[in-house]
Amino acid sequence: MIRCTRMHNVRSAGVSFPSKLHGTKRTVKYCARRSVQTHSSAIDEITIVRPDDWHLHVRDGPGLDSVVPLSAAQFGRAIIMPNLVPPVTNTAMALDYKTKILNAVPTQYSARFTPLMTLYLTDNTTPEEIYQAKEQGVVALKMYPAGATTNSDSGVTDWKKCIDAMKAMEEVDMPLLVHGEVTDPSIDFFDREAEFIKRVLTPLLETMPNLRVVMEHITTKNAAEFVASAPSNVAASITPQHILWNRNSLFVGGLRPHAFCLPILKRESHREAVAAAAMSGSKKFFLGTDSAPHPKGAKESACGCAGIFSAPVALPLYTHAFEMAGALSALESFTSFNGPDFYKLNRNTDTITLRKEAWTVPDSYEFGDDTVVPMWAGLELDFGSKPIERQLILSAQFLHNELPVRLAHRVAELENLPYGLSAKPHVLKVRDWYVESFKELRNFPKVKDAQDEVQLTTLLRSIYTRHRNVVPVMAMGVAELKRELSSSIGLNDLPDIHQFLDGFYMSRIGLRMLIGQHIALKEPQKENHIGLIDTKCSPGVICSHAIDDARTICMREKGDAPEVVVYGDPTFTFPYVPSHLHHMVFELVKNSLRAVYDRYEDADHEPPPIRVVVAEGEEDITIKCSDEGGGIPRSGLPKIWTYLYTTAKSPLEEMDDEDPETADGPSVLAGYGYGLPISRLYARYFGGDLSIISMEGYGTDAYLHLNRLGNVQEPLP
Repeated sequence: MIRCTRMHNVRSAGVSFPSKLHGTKRTVKYCARRSVQTHSSAIDEITIVRPDDWHLHVRDGPGLDSVVPLSAAQFGRAIIMPNLVPPVTNTAMALDYKTKILNAVPTQYSARFTPLMTLYLTDNTTPEEIYQAKEQGVVALKMYPAGATTNSDSGVTDWKKCIDAMKAMEEVDMPLLVHGEVTDPSIDFFDREAEFIKRVLTPLLETMPNLRVVMEHITTKNAAEFVASAPSNVAASITPQHILWNRNSLFVGGLRPHAFCLPILKRESHREAVAAAAMSGSKKFFLGTDSAPHPKGAKESACGCAGIFSAPVALPLYTHAFEMAGALSALESFTSFNGPDFYKLNRNTDTITLRKEAWTVPDSYEFGDDTVVPMWAGLELDFGSKPIERQLILSAQFLHNELPVRLAHRVAELENLPYGLSAKPHVLKVRDWYVESFKELRNFPKVKDAQDEVQLTTLLRSIYTRHRNVVPVMAMGVAELKRELSSSIGLNDLPDIHQFLDGFYMSRIGLRMLIGQHIALKEPQKENHIGLIDTKCSPGVICSHAIDDARTICMREKGDAPEVVVYGDPTFTFPYVPSHLHHMVFELVKNSLRAVYDRYEDADHEPPPIRVVVAEGEEDITIKCSDEGGGIPRSGLPKIWTYLYTTAKSPLEEMDDEDPETADGPSVLAGYGYGLPISRLYARYFGGDLSIISMEGYGTDAYLHLNRLGNVQEPLP
């Protein structure tokens, strides 16, 4: 059972181990201690059953003695890769290698750390070798396609040449661990994994349907979906780098040799799919670091070696990734349960505790007579939500580059709108705001350090404030166009205007999300928040607040307000942006309140209550708002998604005489005609949607779908 401990003023009794950094002793704390139960508002440590590493390289020779202690300090067991020179191809070699590893395990870890040995599968591996390996405790065989990665030249040239050995493995129930890439030079480097599934893995499993197979270090959406849909004898290991990094990490600020690994990092959509698989709770995915040390010089060379050394930081990085995604509840299964369950081994019985203490990952570790550069070298790490200086600098650098591009696109659009919309005074005002913000960001120097980040954040606050009234001011310009065209053509007949507004407002949501998130990370963090994101957002609580706000406005304008009843589990939470959810629910309830009040204003009985239902599904959180306000005519349903369509008097005219940069805009019950289309954009921004079903003469049901999988990309226009 995962245990998150809230603590204050608790003295550590943790385990530490030294590592040499440029000849200087440095202590890096990994908290493997008894959990201390205390109470405070923030989670400061997390305790889980001790994990295992189901994919580890420790090399041979002097380097082995340097890296084995780093893994033994954290993990209970580790699957040891056999790609040495020469490769570990028989049982005698595996047992000899195991002895070397055990000799390198520090005394304090020797009673609980076990290396699990594997053999290197070749075209010539015999069934007899399989039987002997099984008898001597070898756990699995590793299939490297010849030439696919480090020390794989002796690997399999054609899987069909290994059928006899694989059938013996199937017979004695030994797993096959596959490096899932083809080596055909005609296949694009980034497509090798997907092609391996088609050419090798699919026919292999058809031939031996009962063979247990681990697709190691998966990197693509293709692999995640294949494993998820495969029978229970197929699983996958996932590395920290393929959860946290995409292929851009190879080139940020220049070529990054220490981010080069095989399989290579892929595009963002694949990283998202792999991370979602790891955090899905599926028993098919488990921790496998693929920590692969190489001497620093061998990485920083004309032909750098493939491999990322993550052993000393892997567990904090996994925890960091899961917490940032609001998925800590799935961490223990991924790190500690799914692996041993698949390998048919007992789960570990002791625990390990990670404390949230900011520490800087060393620039290098001792590696025999050389050094090795770890993943996250030189950066701070605290496994989670507390923003640290380096993260804020990286965020500022991203925004400094990204925001001017987005602003420039919007300026170009605003200057080229049809029907003379670009010349409307309010549209020109919005354009001027975007131009001013663009110029300020372009003139700001490159962000190099913490001081630059602080100054950029000050500028971002100013931009954030400047753009706060873009929606109503833009609406004034469109309303002016509507008045001009009303005698000859309706705005509803101008789909290009609506297409522009959809893209424009979606872009605005993205801009405010990016800027707002960075600014929020600089503020004192609310409980369970990472910037704007509440990792334990309660739909029930947000609905209650939105309902109260909507009823307050209804009471103010109408003198009364219908009752609203909420149904659903009040304790359920999920990661979301509360302000977005409040906006959407407020709009739906506000519409229902007006419809019900108007219909029953002169009735001699109480109006029926509005019903808000919160349903928790595997893919979506769905919120239904149902009323008996008379419904919408079928001919009117398409109009509700068009801008400025409303059956109430527009309040926009009240803002005409105010300074649009400082006016807040009136809080009214109805009349803008922007509520539903903007709410749908908010839902779609995170992969959800909003739909309306109405029965004229009875009432309306609004369905708000919120995507909970986290597997969608930002919908840029």
